[in-house]
Amino acid sequence: MELHVTRPGTKVSVKDGMFEVTWFDDNQTLQKESHSPLIVKHLWMQDGVIITTAACLLALQHGIDMVIMDYHGMPMARLQGFELHTTPAVQKAQVMVSVGMHAVAFVKNWVAQKLQNQAEFLEKLKSRRIWTKQSLLGKQAQEIWNLRKRILALDGATIKEIADELRGLEGAAGQIYFQTLGEVLPNDYRFEGRSKMPARDPFNSFLNYGHGQSHGGPRRRSVPERRRTKVADRKHQRILQ
Repeated sequence: MELHVTRPGTKVSVKDGMFEVTWFDDNQTLQKESHSPLIVKHLWMQDGVIITTAACLLALQHGIDMVIMDYHGMPMARLQGFELHTTPAVQKAQVMVSVGMHAVAFVKNWVAQKLQNQAEFLEKLKSRRIWTKQSLLGKQAQEIWNLRKRILALDGATIKEIADELRGLEGAAGQIYFQTLGEVLPNDYRFEGRSKMPARDPFNSFLNYGHGQSHGGPRRRSVPERRRTKVADRKHQRILQ
């Protein structure tokens, strides 16, 4: 379960071991909701929301992902505990991988997969557009496929040797991808390039929000299994109590 708290003046506190969310509705009537920390996986809090220290501690104890967003709903920060085997361990592992012998292949395949997803999505849109747009989508998808081949053909013993060219090819593919999406969207939703903080159009607003939402999943999966086991053990103990 994901708990999104966005209404200004809403308060998140703890009562009887549960998250208690209180706010005043449009008729100035006090409303309350309670949520068990055993089922909440993500807690999203927007600027203007009040959260107590007890609620933060309860979320940390249960391994709940807490994200703070600005007024526009853009994720700005993520709250972390002091357990040294979480974030520092992940960062250390990333550094070790980046200088290892498998780093080049790993990064090339990772970026190549991203371009493959972009090209396949443009090709998928062909069946939902008029013939003039189909031609554009097919042409641009092929351009991305060509860039993907160049990425896989990059030769270097370390990331540093291919980093600049890799970023250039990835950026070129991204530019083609978003320009093409902007041209095939309905007129009311067309956009000119990516924009952040704040987004200049509805499409970028949705895209920024989606990126913020999806960021938590891969990050949680990068946390060592021993931490998840510890959190699970604490949950099990509370259930037994």
